[in-house]
Amino acid sequence: MRRTIGAMASVFVALVALAGVAAAQEGTGTGSGATAVAGSDITPDPGQTITVSGSGCPAHSPVDFFFDDQPAGGTTADADGNFSGPVTVPSGASSGKHTVTAKCGTLVMGFEISVNPPAVAAAAIPRTGTSSTIPLASVALALLAVGGLFVLFARRRRVTHQPA
Repeated sequence: MRRTIGAMASVFVALVALAGVAAAQEGTGTGSGATAVAGSDITPDPGQTITVSGSGCPAHSPVDFFFDDQPAGGTTADADGNFSGPVTVPSGASSGKHTVTAKCGTLVMGFEISVNPPAVAAAAIPRTGTSSTIPLASVALALLAVGGLFVLFARRRRVTHQPA
């Protein structure tokens, strides 16, 4: 019985300790609500613009956005500490995991995105024909006419040279 109570107490202490760590990672703000940040698309393409939205910032404070710790724009929080603004994924961003961060005052919030591999442009199919068929059709008709004349002259020649 003592072992069971001891094991349950150990599990309870571990859960409380882990919950404290999770709350510390989420961050705290001076805004009126809980802190949160998210993106409109977590699997963007290079060069694509996503919308970063969040809450928990001080009222009317500037919010700076970062893509892998590089400045990527910003916006201003509203009276309730909510914010929303665009972040463009750099066109040279490698495929894979990247971090988008929003900073307002001392509050730092972030989320992870997974950038898609760059799209491979399809090669143009080479043009092997012509768009002008009139000259070719004229040449073909002329050759048919010449061939018809050869057949006509060959028959006449055979008819005129036969013995009587």
